[in-house]
Amino acid sequence: MSLHGMQGLQYNERLKPLGLIRLERRRVRSDLIDTFKIMNEKYDFDCNLFFSLMRVDEEDMIRICSRKD
Repeated sequence: MSLHGMQGLQYNERLKPLGLIRLERRRVRSDLIDTFKIMNEKYDFDCNLFFSLMRVDEEDMIRICSRKD
């Protein structure tokens, strides 16, 4: 991975040869992974608190938090 010679390139042009994706996509991916882990009890986290912060409909929150696999 070399950065030499990339100083004149735009952000997207630098990402491709480095094999990276845009910061926005990395953040979305991270959010999705964390949400999956919370919903599948991989974190010791209060499900009700998480979904209240996400402004999820109360019926959906009850359905999701009481889900038993």
